[in-house]
Amino acid sequence: MPPCSLSPLDGVAGEKQIGSYRSLTTGGARTEGTFYLQDGKLLYRSSRTTGTASLSEDQGKTVLRVMPADPTYGASSAEYERIE
Repeated sequence: MPPCSLSPLDGVAGEKQIGSYRSLTTGGARTEGTFYLQDGKLLYRSSRTTGTASLSEDQGKTVLRVMPADPTYGASSAEYERIE
């Protein structure tokens, strides 16, 4: 059998992938990842980290918040506002 390689972006049983993203920081770091539901929680897995995510709407603004599970790689929480 040929060897099987797994990506950190590969899902596991019980997950439902709901979207993907690509981002670029002002410093030039590129990240890509996926959002998924597991046990009723919105989570994300990127090429650098994994963590929780939340989506909210307030006063006509849609805001996505992400919180890494482990800040080992210098990742911190972030908030993104939808711009139309």
